[in-house]
Amino acid sequence: MADPIRPITLLCARRLQAEGIHLSHATISRLSGLPDACAELAISPVPTTFQQPKLVRRPLPPAPGSVQERALDLVRTYGVTSSRELAASGISRQVVSLMFKRGLLVRVGTGNYRAAAETVRG
Repeated sequence: MADPIRPITLLCARRLQAEGIHLSHATISRLSGLPDACAELAISPVPTTFQQPKLVRRPLPPAPGSVQERALDLVRTYGVTSSRELAASGISRQVVSLMFKRGLLVRVGTGNYRAAAETVRG
C-alpha cells in the first residue's frame, strides 16, 4: 500500500519545498510510510522540536505586617543588606532564604541581598 502513496507524497513535498514550505522528517515519514523519502528530498533527518517559552512569574508581595514584609522594608531602606544584619533585626536566615527562593530578594554576594526590582516601591 505504501508504493502508490509514495510518489504522491514526494510530488506534494517537492511542490511545497518549491513554494518555500519545508516539511519535517517525521511528517514526510508519516505521509509516505518510508523513511528514505527524506533522503530523496535532501531534508535534514533531525526532527525539529517546539519549545514553549518560559513564563516569567512575578513574586507575590508578602502579607502586610508579616516578618517578610518587615524584612523587605529593611532591605529597601538599606539597599543591600546582609543576612547577619537581618538576623540582628529579628529576621531569621530561614525567612531570608525563603524570600530569595520566592524571588522577593536578589543575592548580590554571599549573605548579601537586595530587593528584587518588582518589589521596589516608587
